[in-house]
Amino acid sequence: MTTFELTETQKKILEIYKDWAPEFLLENISRYIMKDDFLLKSKIPDDLLEEMDDYSETLRDDHILHSDLDSTEKIKYAKAIIKEHKLLLTTFSFDIYTELMNTISEVAEDSKTLKTKKGQRMLASINWMKELRKSMPSDMKETIRMGLSCLFDGSDPSSIIIGGYSLTMTPAELEGYFMSLNPPVKPFFLFLDGTADNFIKQLDKELINSAKKWMNETANTMPKDLKDNIQIGYTILNDEAKPIDIIITGHLGTKTREEVESYFMNLNPPVTPSFNLR
Repeated sequence: MTTFELTETQKKILEIYKDWAPEFLLENISRYIMKDDFLLKSKIPDDLLEEMDDYSETLRDDHILHSDLDSTEKIKYAKAIIKEHKLLLTTFSFDIYTELMNTISEVAEDSKTLKTKKGQRMLASINWMKELRKSMPSDMKETIRMGLSCLFDGSDPSSIIIGGYSLTMTPAELEGYFMSLNPPVKPFFLFLDGTADNFIKQLDKELINSAKKWMNETANTMPKDLKDNIQIGYTILNDEAKPIDIIITGHLGTKTREEVESYFMNLNPPVTPSFNLR
């Protein structure tokens, strides 16, 4: 695996890049990924347990309810003890009773799924992602999304989607990194080229287009006395910090140098022009 060291110029634009980073892309990727709540359940979620514990000391101290419901006997027991406390639970909130019963039913269904080959593949994918989330470099944790696909057609519920971008690795490098970690199934990758090198290229393109647009608009709107004496042009530079130079040349006419330069600078050029006035 190859990684790329950031140059000083790249480091300088890193803060700008973070502002530019397409969070909307990560949000869109997340639309295709199942949330953890929809993954295989083996126990009652902690937040639901905490809510249940507030209503009953008996339920709070019940070890089976707070453990993995990994057998038919435990699932039957969990349903029975929740039913025994239905009156108490519904006195405070009918929703908590309904949620507990529905969750235990989901655990029962997921327990059946786990006994199938598809369920085992799904569990292997979930466990692989859990470990990967812990060991990923910190910068990746901010810019990478992963999970089981919510688009599977039932033929393979273990499909993994990994998407996002990295500031120091290309999409190909990212794919190589994740494949080297031996996923149980080949993931579907949705990577954006987010390396600083690529960002510079994008920044150059945007800046050049912006400069050209500014020059055209300025040339068309200049007062007649300036149009008669001033020409606006540009030079493309091989410079990461300033890929294009706007060049303003011509005669001062009846105006001073300060007046002419001030006029153009007040129009907010995307890069500081070079003036060649006489």
